[in-house]
Amino acid sequence: MRKPPARAAVKADPVALFKLIEDLLELENHVPWRAVMPVWGSKRAAWARRTRECTEVAAVAEHVNILVDAMVADSFIPQWRDEVREKWRGELLRETDARKVRGPFSTLATPPIR
Repeated sequence: MRKPPARAAVKADPVALFKLIEDLLELENHVPWRAVMPVWGSKRAAWARRTRECTEVAAVAEHVNILVDAMVADSFIPQWRDEVREKWRGELLRETDARKVRGPFSTLATPPIR
């Protein structure tokens, strides 16, 4: 996984951060196994534990990216691959407000998973 650019920690609204974490865990729970690489099965529990332990929005954004990186390319519509995905990733990693992260991350749920 790529490391996001270093930046100062931003104090997150605890309620919004909790909701963001819960939404991400719920999203991952609904991703079909055929949509992720086989190795995800051995990494999933540790990913979920570390996601629950996040105390900053940037850390949650990193976990969104870990999940995206674990998904097979065919899980995404062709238009979302490559350039659009990288733009989305950049927007996600720059955001510091938990409520606003839910916008870019919620688009992850919209590509049809075959």
